[in-house]
Amino acid sequence: MFPDTFCNSLNRLLDRFTAVRDDNLPSLSLRAEGVAIQNHSSQRRSLHLPQKQQGFLMPLAIFIVVIMGFFITTLSRTTSQTATSTTQEAISLQAFYAAESGAQLGMANLFYDTLNPLTASAVTGRCDAMALTPSFSITGLRNCSASVSCATDSSVPGKSFYTITSVGRCGGTDIGSNRTVQVSAKME
Repeated sequence: MFPDTFCNSLNRLLDRFTAVRDDNLPSLSLRAEGVAIQNHSSQRRSLHLPQKQQGFLMPLAIFIVVIMGFFITTLSRTTSQTATSTTQEAISLQAFYAAESGAQLGMANLFYDTLNPLTASAVTGRCDAMALTPSFSITGLRNCSASVSCATDSSVPGKSFYTITSVGRCGGTDIGSNRTVQVSAKME
């Protein structure tokens, strides 16, 4: 055991040390032979962050996750719309070619006849009777069809004007397209 004078001297020394010590140092505590000697500092400093700074990263992390989620959702939606738009454009182009092919078929039926002479009355008769619905089996126009019709305008004496209208259809029930091509011809 230490004598009381030694303990009192040590306590005074600790009091002086506490008064001049740096605030960043942890509090001092000694233990010798069952006698606990502590400084009498009532302030305890923690090496942790102050309360107002604790949890600062959690809202930041949540904000970043939400923003990244928004960007991912937007990017996904844009990619999906682009893919659908590309498919729609390809089907629309196929429908255009189907309509153009139907118009060419209509012109061939209207003006090409090796057995009968090419007269205005014969061509007008073929135009009025025209109702073609070709379907296509070639690679680029599978699942496409066309509806071809013809109209006659004989309002000018001695001249006949013919308008062939071809509507091409491609695609299915989910994504499909219709394109219309009109071809005009004149016979004197």
